[in-house]
Amino acid sequence: MSADHADVQAAETEAAEAAELLAALEERVLDGDATVTHAQLAEHRDLLNFAQMRAQAARRKADKEQAAARRTEYEALAAEVAALDGQAAPVRAAYAEALAALGRLVDVEAELSDRVRAAHARTAQARTVAEEHGEVELLRSTGVLGADGGPAGRSVHYRQPDGARQTWTLLPPGEVAALALRRSIEEATARRGERVPPASWPNTIEERTGRAAERLLPDLVDTGRRDA
Repeated sequence: MSADHADVQAAETEAAEAAELLAALEERVLDGDATVTHAQLAEHRDLLNFAQMRAQAARRKADKEQAAARRTEYEALAAEVAALDGQAAPVRAAYAEALAALGRLVDVEAELSDRVRAAHARTAQARTVAEEHGEVELLRSTGVLGADGGPAGRSVHYRQPDGARQTWTLLPPGEVAALALRRSIEEATARRGERVPPASWPNTIEERTGRAAERLLPDLVDTGRRDA
């Protein structure tokens, strides 16, 4: 219990006791006790009035001190909020770095897309020529399996020397950068012991952003997980 609260409680107790004494004295008068004088009643009424004023004064004092304490807390909060602008400097610097890095990523991604687009056109043309000359198996024996333009986009299918099948798909612009953004958020929150709730991603982002790049370049995802 704080000192202010104790003072208020003591003053209110004193006022309550004074009220009880006056009530008892008045009851004696009503019961016909002739020994109770007017002076005694007046004195007890004055005592009650004084005790009530002391209780009110204690409450006012406590209210003022509590208000002053709250004001101090408000001012401390205001200083904390005002300091946020300076504390945001690392965020601004990191944002500039991320912007530059993502810009470079978009550039090299565009270069890859240009190569995939060219490879798709050449593969489709080679497939047509091979079909005309009955050389489809010869073409496939080189590792070039074909090209298509399915729902996922224009793709080139290739068999690596070790027999593994590789598909290169023409990605929407910025797809790899979107994958990097999504993965960076997932990994950062994981490091902080948190989890990105699905609701924090709009459906179009959660379901589509970076998904094509994730399928095309799974090594990026695996590397990110190893490095996290």
